[in-house]
Amino acid sequence: MLALFGLALCMRLLWVAFLLSKHPALVKYPAVDGAFYHQWAQEILSNTGAAHQAFFAHPLYPHVMAALYKVFAVDPLVVILFQCVLGSVGCLLMVTLVRLLFSEAAAWWAGGLLAVFWPAVANAGLLESVEVGNFCLLAALLAWTWTLKSKRVWSTAMLAGAFLGLAALCRGNLLLLAPAFAFAGLAKGVGRGSAMVLCLCAGLALPLAAVGVRNRVVTGQWMFLTGHSGVALYSGFTPGNTTGTYQPPAFVRPEPRYEQQDFHTEAERRIGHALTAADSSRYWRQQAWATIVAQPGTAARAAVNKLGLTLAAYEVADNYSLPYLQSLLLPAWFPLPGFGLLLVAAVIGMGAAWHRRTELAWVYAGVLFYVGTLLLFFVSSRMRAPLWILLLPFAGAGVVYARECWADLPWRGLVMRFAPALGLLCVVQGMAPASMRSRDRSQALAMHGISLERAGRFVEALDREERALRLDGGNAFLLVNAGQLRLRLNDVAAGQRLCARALALRGNSAPAHACLGVAEARQGNLEQARAHLLQAAALDSKDISTKLNLAIVRGRSGEEKEAQALLDELAQEAPNDPAVQSVLRALRAGR
Repeated sequence: MLALFGLALCMRLLWVAFLLSKHPALVKYPAVDGAFYHQWAQEILSNTGAAHQAFFAHPLYPHVMAALYKVFAVDPLVVILFQCVLGSVGCLLMVTLVRLLFSEAAAWWAGGLLAVFWPAVANAGLLESVEVGNFCLLAALLAWTWTLKSKRVWSTAMLAGAFLGLAALCRGNLLLLAPAFAFAGLAKGVGRGSAMVLCLCAGLALPLAAVGVRNRVVTGQWMFLTGHSGVALYSGFTPGNTTGTYQPPAFVRPEPRYEQQDFHTEAERRIGHALTAADSSRYWRQQAWATIVAQPGTAARAAVNKLGLTLAAYEVADNYSLPYLQSLLLPAWFPLPGFGLLLVAAVIGMGAAWHRRTELAWVYAGVLFYVGTLLLFFVSSRMRAPLWILLLPFAGAGVVYARECWADLPWRGLVMRFAPALGLLCVVQGMAPASMRSRDRSQALAMHGISLERAGRFVEALDREERALRLDGGNAFLLVNAGQLRLRLNDVAAGQRLCARALALRGNSAPAHACLGVAEARQGNLEQARAHLLQAAALDSKDISTKLNLAIVRGRSGEEKEAQALLDELAQEAPNDPAVQSVLRALRAGR
């Protein structure tokens, strides 16, 4: 166990060392959801912002981050090191789980595979909720297996339910695994089985009730998970989305800080009156089902594509692109096992264990149920992550079975026995279309550029953004990024052209208006700058830099009272923002 823990921890720390030595901005300046969670954790500590709102995103991860920041320091590296340790402990839980389900040999193969499994190693070094959610899922599976195999019911069953609830607070669709757990309990008979299920439900209710009470106290709304389920369902079946990946509708800006606001605003616009967060989620859930009923052929095509991406070896990009990171940092001669190998080993294990299907029915059902949730929502590397945990026990058993066959069967028998598995391995390697790989690489370059920009490395950031534009030249998000970087490098004309192109593509882009406002101000066109910045502030009332630039332009335009009012507002909203502090110091100094 100690050797396995050491192997897993060394692999994860080595990966973090690669990141810090070659691309430290990816660790110190997380992008998209990582930046959102980082900010949310700080707001929990300061009791501001998201600490006073109903949960929209999954809440467990930012609260874990806030606890770590409170004890150690407000630094993403603290969370990443914690994730490395947590993932290494998870390998030990996997060994214990598979030992109970299969055999000693299968247990060590499953734990060893998790220790060096490339997506698990990569996510441990990123600010993602994957590691915490998978650890809670592993703990739930282990506690429930103990419950099924021992005479203890109350403690382990409640523990299984509580950990499953915590896992759902990192990945909401894991809540749909509860029926698989319950079926296994009821199979134990009416008396003991019913007691097991009741204890499971009681444990599951604890974290959900805590979330419900918190949302009720803070916002006056009863909401026991998040307001994201309806949005996620609609995003998976948005009209025109047949890829099976996350594709936000046209009215949504694809960033976490905008997403909730845009979906909520659009729901209120369509209905014509104010809505709570729960009402908004319910509205989008109804819209998703209406879309499925109205366009069953499109929905079926999307579901087929989702199934293909679920089984593909390719890791669909979300906040980060794992193929991009692998090509960026790991040498070609340093391959690590990926999802394709895991899936093939798991399929072999499922076939080899089929004679125990009654006993293991709940584990088989868990795999099917989770795949079903991906067909309902959408597929990405992060969304697929819990499937690793559900497949790894079968993968360990599959490796043991393959080794036994290797020792006992002649070559012809081996070919006949494993030809389908080898064929499956070849198929899953190429199931993601080239267009998706190109789009994901473009997104990965853009996210890397954002991290480099926040690190102050503007020339390198511009290089990444322009490489992304060469792959996806019609992306307004990329155009704004490149335009803002051109402005930072004092190439005002080029920056203005890029942001104007972005605004032509997406008229409601607050960053594009803000970028053009800065460009006009740099050229002395204060009236045009004021108009663009006002529009940007109207589209995104929470953006600090837009308000700050608007205050500066108004001050230069002779609107001293309006400028001072904006600065007073910013001093209350963002007292620790470096840019706000700089302007306030300049004002106090009479400049």
